[in-house]
Amino acid sequence: MLAISRSDDWMNWKVNLSDIVTETLLLLSWYSTYFQKKSILHLLQKIELMTTPMIKNKINACVIIAAFLYFICYPIGIIASTDRDNFDGYSHFLLYRLVIGNILLKYICYAIKMLLHFSFTQFCNSVILLLYLTVCHYVSASLEKFKEDIVAMPPEEFLKEQPGLSERYSKIIAVLQDTQQTFSLTSLLQCLGFIASSFTALSFLLLFPEAVVPSVLFENVFSLLTTSFSMILIFYIGGRIPVKMAEVRNAFYAKCAMTSSVQFGPDIRLEFFALSKLVDLPRMVLSGCDIVYYTKQNIFSALGSFITYSLLLLQFNSQTLSN
Repeated sequence: MLAISRSDDWMNWKVNLSDIVTETLLLLSWYSTYFQKKSILHLLQKIELMTTPMIKNKINACVIIAAFLYFICYPIGIIASTDRDNFDGYSHFLLYRLVIGNILLKYICYAIKMLLHFSFTQFCNSVILLLYLTVCHYVSASLEKFKEDIVAMPPEEFLKEQPGLSERYSKIIAVLQDTQQTFSLTSLLQCLGFIASSFTALSFLLLFPEAVVPSVLFENVFSLLTTSFSMILIFYIGGRIPVKMAEVRNAFYAKCAMTSSVQFGPDIRLEFFALSKLVDLPRMVLSGCDIVYYTKQNIFSALGSFITYSLLLLQFNSQTLSN
């Protein structure tokens, strides 16, 4: 987008429209998160009480990595790949073609505007994504720990712990339902925004090959990789939950087969029946407003559909292909 401002074709509808759609979708995801702030805070407080220090350190490390990536790596990469001839074009675009006589003030305004234009907004998007992925990871990790505890329990203890297991599993299901209700719209807007952002970068690289100087190439490849990776994370981490639920069900019935010879009392039979009903619930799949379902199987389907429809929408000519 920066190089288009210096070319005669900078009003090309394909690139500009996709960029407008990207910013609109991501901005709507911010507002969606803001309106759900009470539900998100309640959900995070609930997870905070049940999260180990190791997971907390991993979450803090992910935030630091995102800040390092967008506020340090990206500016350094842009500055290192930008030569003097292209700097004027960047500054004209970022400063809306304002003429600033003082060169030091011009560099300061350029640096601040570049960070706000890309780094800050993308960091905010990554924080929203991290909130969603943190909750999804907590649910899948809780299901994994629940399965391991069932497998490790002796048959006698397994029968005695039925009330505790039922309560524990119902809490995990409650968190999962809250996650779907709270992040349904936000995750959909984020996912569509990442798709539109990837389309913007891809369309620019294909439609304006003559404008792909090193700095522009770095900017668009960086955007394409980060947004594609973020979209894959939504499907991959969200898709772990139904897999873990199936593993819990298999572990539960495998343990039941080992305890079939034990005589059940009335109370134990009742609690056992309650837990079996919870385990037999249909596998819950997180989705974006029941439009996009986040499963591992849909990763390649989403990528394939994105590439196919991108190429159809771009409709680049034979001269561009030969170049």
